[in-house]
Parts: sequence; C-alpha cells; structure tokens
Amino acid sequence: QRSQDFAASARSYLYACRIQWEAVEEGEMGATLEELRWYMASYASVKAGELSQIHRNYARSRPYYMAFFRLVQEDDPLWSRMRGLINPMLSYYWVNAWRELGLNSGGLGQNTTSPAEIAVRAATYENQELSRLWFEMTQDLAEVNPGLLRRVANQIRLTRNDSPVYAQVADKIEQMLMV
Repeated sequence: QRSQDFAASARSYLYACRIQWEAVEEGEMGATLEELRWYMASYASVKAGELSQIHRNYARSRPYYMAFFRLVQEDDPLWSRMRGLINPMLSYYWVNAWRELGLNSGGLGQNTTSPAEIAVRAATYENQELSRLWFEMTQDLAEVNPGLLRRVANQIRLTRNDSPVYAQVADKIEQMLMV
C-alpha cells in the first residue's frame, strides 16, 4: 500500500506541475510560479520517498532531495508552506547514508531524532566510509541550501554547547559554507 501511495502521489504531483506550468505559460488568472514551485517541491519530496523508502535506491533518490532543498529556502514563501517536511526530509536524506552502505542506523530518522543529532552521529561515526559519504552529501546540500545547514550548525551548538565533539561538527558544517 505504501509503495502505491508514493507512486500515486508522485504521478499526481507531476501531473499538477504540468498543468500549473501550462497555466503560468498561458497567463491564466491565479496561476503563479509560487504555486508551481510548491507542486515541484511536493513532487520532489514524494519521489525521494518512493526511491529511498520503497525501492531502497538511496543514491538515485539524492537528486530529488536536492531539488526539494533547492526549492525550499528559508527566505522564500515556500519555506512556511513546507515547514513540516523540512526536518523529516533532511533526516531521511542523511539517514539514507547508513542505508546506502548497508549499515544499521540504530533507529535514527525516526520522528524523535533531530537532523542536528543525526549530523553529529554521522560525522563522528566509527565507519569512515559513512563519515565520508555524509560529508559528501552535506557538501552537496551546502551548495543548494546553505541557510538550512547554518540552522543545523546553530542547533548543534545550542543542543550541546559544552561538548567539544558537537562544536567540532558544527565547525565542520560552517567550514563547508565558507567554500
């Protein structure tokens, strides 16, 4: 059932994108680029979910996560409309690094784990391959949505401001933003 839900939602949002695009192109009253961008972000989110959660094709889901994060920027009206999806999308994006490598994420990615906590766990994980993949994925994210990573770095500092490990991870994220 879940796979059918993802696939049906992806088709519906893709169709809605096409209809909205045509309406914008034709100058139809009420048709806006803002609404088109919402449909595009919605499509990207369900397609990422379908590929990663149903088909277990984590690498192939990454471009859809990137499209979502490129569209949903903090200083954009779309941010408030997508607010409820931002942390879950970021959590799944990062937890997929564990899954892609066939590692047990130990329950990460559940609704109770913040992206900041996942970032610290991935950056400091004993498996160097996981840390490398997480840094690569995070660098990709820094290129498309630096504001989101800045928020994560700030959250890491606020969560455990007394921990040198947490501070080091926040520093590494901030260094990615300076490149």
